[in-house]
Amino acid sequence: MNDYLAIHGYRLQQLLQLISTLNLDKNSKILDLGCYPNYLLKSLRKKFTHVYGVSSIREKISDPQVKVLNLENDRLDYPANTFDLVILSEVLEHLGTGVERLFLEISRILKPGAYFILTTPNAIRLHNLFALMLGKNIYFPLFQLEQHHNFRHQREYTLAEISSLTPPSLKLIQSQYLAAYPPFRDKVKSEAFFTRLGKWFFYGLLLLFPRRRDTLVLVFKKS
Repeated sequence: MNDYLAIHGYRLQQLLQLISTLNLDKNSKILDLGCYPNYLLKSLRKKFTHVYGVSSIREKISDPQVKVLNLENDRLDYPANTFDLVILSEVLEHLGTGVERLFLEISRILKPGAYFILTTPNAIRLHNLFALMLGKNIYFPLFQLEQHHNFRHQREYTLAEISSLTPPSLKLIQSQYLAAYPPFRDKVKSEAFFTRLGKWFFYGLLLLFPRRRDTLVLVFKKS
């Protein structure tokens, strides 16, 4: 397993399980926005025939069904009422502008009754609260601002903030707080004992305080 899957594999599994509960037909049209790296794209294609993606100019994917677009500024280059499901997973936090415009575009390309799944870090997660209590910033250190422009979080959101940005045509039908990086992952098993112990303690707190878990998972349905 490579480093990305070692870190994010559990989150991807949970996302795929959520998608399976929507009971979509195998011929449903699905769009993965911000599909680099393309693990989710490949997994979806094992179950669905028509899976498309959008990647950025900095993270191109060689795939005829993947378009290169700037999600902050570009119009989504698809006709209205095209997709049965649009996914925006761990992308929103990397966008600096154009969030409301993007949500309107997503609504436009969704069929009536179709779904929009969004996952993004929870701004009020326990990790952030602890960092602030210790006087630390929750974002990248200053010396990394230029080095990690492509990967750093521009803005994290609360559930209420996301709800306020989505258009009325997208109705929130399901929300959950997910502990997407639990200590029982293979990556953690190889770490030092006290490091693992600390992560299990932290995980126990998340079980007690679910609203402080690290990831928001939201399902919208187009009216």
